[in-house]
Amino acid sequence: MKKHDLRFINHKVIQNSQSYSECQLVSALNAASYLEIIKTFPQGDEYEELVDLALARDGAAITINKVYRQLKLEYFDVNPIWNNILFYLRKHKWPIGVNVESSKYGFHNVLVIDTKYDDNCWWVQIPNLNHHTDDAMWIRWNDFSILISELPNIEPQCGLFRVFVKQSFYLKGE
Repeated sequence: MKKHDLRFINHKVIQNSQSYSECQLVSALNAASYLEIIKTFPQGDEYEELVDLALARDGAAITINKVYRQLKLEYFDVNPIWNNILFYLRKHKWPIGVNVESSKYGFHNVLVIDTKYDDNCWWVQIPNLNHHTDDAMWIRWNDFSILISELPNIEPQCGLFRVFVKQSFYLKGE
């Protein structure tokens, strides 16, 4: 098996060194890395500032949109169906944020970064769902789809897939 790609923050490592609710921040940083917006991950004080900007130190990252703007990420929400994974991720190479509910993590936000068809089933690759994925970050779609949460959180779009793209040229001046 391949080791985890070091471009991605492995949520377990972050969680072991922090005691925050920063899974949405981890997904945002992973998306920015995947889209080649950032080359390295923030560390130390720079990371702590992002945790505070997202209000993820003691909460549920309720101001994560501020982090998206700082990282020059945009998103749009789509219905949580397999065809949207195939269209946006496989065709356009845009990573997809998904809210899940897991016995290990509770409510958790992850980023789907790749798909493959192997052993007569579809698989998705997720860098921050360690207790459910193999060493190369893969999980069968059927196993993953059971974890997808449709329960609302702060945003009314919860339950939808969040497709991340680079910030549009017309927003660069904001």
